[in-house]
Amino acid sequence: MSIETIIATNSEILDIGIIPESIKVMSFQGEMSRVLSAESRTFGQVIIKTAITESGIQIAGVEEIDKNVQGYKFIPSKFQPEILLIDQEKTIMVMKNAGVPLRDLLWNNQHDQPTCDLIIRDLQRNLTDLVLQTKKVDVRLECSVYLKEIKSIGNLFLEGEFFPEKLRTGFNALFIKALSVKESVGAFASIDSTQGNLLIDNSLNPSTLKLIDPKQPRVVNDIPNFIGIPEVDLGMFLVTVELNSPDVLKRLNLENMLVEVGKSIHSEKDSKLYLDLGRVFGCILIARFPNTLDRVEKYLRSFGVEPNAQQKEFIATERERHIEKALGILRKYEKG
Repeated sequence: MSIETIIATNSEILDIGIIPESIKVMSFQGEMSRVLSAESRTFGQVIIKTAITESGIQIAGVEEIDKNVQGYKFIPSKFQPEILLIDQEKTIMVMKNAGVPLRDLLWNNQHDQPTCDLIIRDLQRNLTDLVLQTKKVDVRLECSVYLKEIKSIGNLFLEGEFFPEKLRTGFNALFIKALSVKESVGAFASIDSTQGNLLIDNSLNPSTLKLIDPKQPRVVNDIPNFIGIPEVDLGMFLVTVELNSPDVLKRLNLENMLVEVGKSIHSEKDSKLYLDLGRVFGCILIARFPNTLDRVEKYLRSFGVEPNAQQKEFIATERERHIEKALGILRKYEKG
């Protein structure tokens, strides 16, 4: 029995008006759970995240959904997707469609520069609002814990034998520099701000920003939260947006916009340092888990783009390019 059929026969799914024949497996899939789209007679387009598979229930998927549920409690309500259903066993979570990633929006509007400019301005407004809503002072310990967690995850990724020792050394040296700032101001920072986890709905005016797939929050002094250094998240976001984006992105000054967001909480100098730290971390993440040619081809074709030989070569060298990009960022800090 297919996963679509299994979900379509679930009584709780039917109770919220989901049309069985509309259920489709999405091209993007989580590591621990399955993701489907569907139409509800009551709520319109919805997204279904499930731990149910053709062969049974994946415990890792149940754990991921439970972490998502816990994580949403620590995101400002304005930025939470609307959750329509979570079954008691945490095997199914249904949320109202919250929009699409920035990269998808840029592909859809690649020949419309004014619309792309507006998308970026609205994104800046939303990100700044998120930072200011979650900004806290005198949270030095939280900021330190956040940075050390990034460092720990980064070094775990860097265990891959394909990473040069110079990258490992430079990555850890940049952390010494970041920790030396003794930062005491923090805001929302999840360590998983890849571009696919920030969804934009520009069919609304003003457009909305929703944060999806939150992980379990960090616990500091017995208090769970997502407080950390947001510019590091923004640097990770920047690198992942740049991956397989249309040419229009180069004309949008996205990096400068993200620095401006950071300046609402830190100095420009410190914001750029943290942004670079996030960019290096993002490069390491991509190099550790590079896309397959098949996955990227499928993605580009969904926007009517047939990959040419040059693009295919670009995809094939994804790991090497991002290792070199990370080293290029680190060179700026080699002399202190």
